[in-house]
Amino acid sequence: METPKRNQVRQGKIEVAFLKLPTSARPVGVNARELARDRLIAVVAPDHPLAGESAVDLARLSTETFIDLPPHSAARAQSDEAFAPRV
Repeated sequence: METPKRNQVRQGKIEVAFLKLPTSARPVGVNARELARDRLIAVVAPDHPLAGESAVDLARLSTETFIDLPPHSAARAQSDEAFAPRV
């Protein structure tokens, strides 16, 4: 995944950058280390059928209409990957 900060590190303009990338991303041309992982959560209205569930899998969420994350963000790339059709 190309990012301006990754490119700046590769070009030697900066020495270190902290990037939020999808778990499948493998930055090219730089050394990268995973520092942490974060959870992505679904928020539903109190009266929504999923409100009483302690856990919900992606297959169940894939049938819901929801507002997604900003285009071209790492979180959106992760969301797109999670909901991509499997063939």
